[in-house]
Amino acid sequence: MTDRVSSLAVVLLRSPDARHYSYDLSTETGVAQPIVCRVLTRLITAGWLVDGHETEEEAANPDFPRRYYRLTPKGKAMMADLAVVST
Repeated sequence: MTDRVSSLAVVLLRSPDARHYSYDLSTETGVAQPIVCRVLTRLITAGWLVDGHETEEEAANPDFPRRYYRLTPKGKAMMADLAVVST
């Protein structure tokens, strides 16, 4: 895996059950947001993440609900292994 995925693994595992947003992940890892989004899409395809959108009640701007990402059980296990290897 790449350094980008390793960086994301460390950030995602800080709160493994939380919703994560691409902008926040980009800010925390220092990886450009378009690249973060491409990596997140690959991780969804691999079954490591699932995604969804905020409800109107949750969204700060109901016209533009943010997309979020959550680790799957498989993703938690794989990311934990990846984070150990990268440290």
